[in-house]
This record gives sequence, C-alpha cells and structure tokens, in this order.
Amino acid sequence: MGPGKVVSLCMGLLKQLGVVNAAGAFAGASGGMSGTRSLIVGRAATQNIGREVTTDISFDTVTSNPDSLHNAGSPTKLFTAPEDGLYSVNGHVAWRLNGDTSGYRLTRMTHKNSAGTILYYRGVNFDAAAVPVAAPTDSNTQNMSTVIKMAAGDYVSVECIYYGGGDPLPITAQFHVYQLGY
Repeated sequence: MGPGKVVSLCMGLLKQLGVVNAAGAFAGASGGMSGTRSLIVGRAATQNIGREVTTDISFDTVTSNPDSLHNAGSPTKLFTAPEDGLYSVNGHVAWRLNGDTSGYRLTRMTHKNSAGTILYYRGVNFDAAAVPVAAPTDSNTQNMSTVIKMAAGDYVSVECIYYGGGDPLPITAQFHVYQLGY
C-alpha cells in the first residue's frame, strides 16, 4: 500500500468520525476545545540521512497550517501544541534506495515537553533486504499513525536513522496533525 493510499484511508476515517469535513478541513470544536487545530507539512526536497546518525526531518513544505502549529523558524519540530489535548499524528517517510537494498531504516515520532525531555516515541523500522524492490532507484515507505495526549508547549519531532553500508540515503516525507479534543 503506497503512502497516498494510507493518507487517503486516514482522511476517510477522520471524515467518518466527524473530525474533518468533506473538504478535509477540521470540522469544528467539540468537548470544550477553544478552537480548531490542523496541520499538513512535508519534506519535498530530499534530505540525506547519514549512516548511523539520528537526524531530525527538517520540514520544508507547508500545505496547510491555519492554526500556526508548525513554526518555519523551527523546521525540525513537526508541531508544538498550543493547548492541552489529544492530537492525531500520521504520515509517511519515503526512503530512496540509491542502489542500497541492505540495512535497516528507522523512523520515529518523538513527543517531548517544552524542556526537550522525551515523553513518548513511536518508531517504525524495516530490514531493506527483506523488502522486494523493482529497481535500485525505487523507494521504501514507512507509514506511521498515533494519538498523543499533549500539554501546551509540548512538541513532536520526526527522526530517521539509517543502518547500512554506503552513502547517505535521501528521504521525503508528509505528515498530518489534527487536534481531536481534550
């Protein structure tokens, strides 16, 4: 299943739950929330992930940020919670193979408080040698989704690690954030 299909399925679920409307915008406040919160950001230009080095994704593309959850001045922070609440975070990272069909790739979302202390992380990894590829220029995609209870000022970053031989591997990414309630 490709990243477009996963995003489409997630959006369909959010629409069924009434979290977003038919246009994909946040459907409105519920449960006493003070406002609507949503965000879509990505990494359109490839970013190289070095061997055995933890690297935060630096988001360079904002598709939707009506609530200023993402600050372009802090591109490695996916978003910062403006208020306490439950936030749905989902997205994907596409790893370009560049001929390297061995090793491991790890992507994880890390929830930190305003002091930078890790409170929670959720990771996805895979063994590239076990994933069939049609050509060395193909990419492997990791899809992630979670719901995080956050306090105002907490933030989420997305980091990647590549364990393999050879040159750094380039990635692209896209992530969606929706506040679900308190």
